[in-house]
Amino acid sequence: TVLTACLSRHVIDLNAAPEADVSADAPPEPERRVVYRYVAGIEDPIVERPIPRAERLRRVRAYHRPYHAEVQRLIARKREVFGHAVLLSAHSWDDRRDAAPVGLVLGTQKRSSADAAWIERVVRVASEHDVPLRHDVPHAGGFSTTSYGRPAQGVHALQIELARRLYLDSETLTALPEGLARMKRLANALVGSLSERRAR
Repeated sequence: TVLTACLSRHVIDLNAAPEADVSADAPPEPERRVVYRYVAGIEDPIVERPIPRAERLRRVRAYHRPYHAEVQRLIARKREVFGHAVLLSAHSWDDRRDAAPVGLVLGTQKRSSADAAWIERVVRVASEHDVPLRHDVPHAGGFSTTSYGRPAQGVHALQIELARRLYLDSETLTALPEGLARMKRLANALVGSLSERRAR
């Protein structure tokens, strides 16, 4: 089952804890905000003034809560049918400032959000597709892995971050056809591999 977020994270970040934005008029550091005011990794603001708390709360109620209610419903359904559930939260990031660029970062909160067998599936698929992989740095996993990753209860959550340079021109942000085709093959292989194993 694919659940697609169609909103920019600058409208609302569905992979951040909502409490970060509704608890006070001055939310914490940018990387923990559910409504982003800054381009990720860059300090230049994308809005002229702070977004009022009432508007942040409206977005949480209108978008964040319904989205995660559906995630929870799907997880419950998968556990009911299969006895376990695997959540693959997929993202991309601009790694141009990364001192040691890789193609994929696998976030599992220090391997705590999923059993080793699921983690190794991702590692193997990345290797088979010649995509260098690193664990947790700089993306250990967000709201989805921390909220839903409960291996002891049969719910395994993994976050993947793909370097945009693999399929986009870094300067113009235009698609690279060969890169897109390669990432499609990688995504299909990941989903296929994670769909094979049943809970023990």
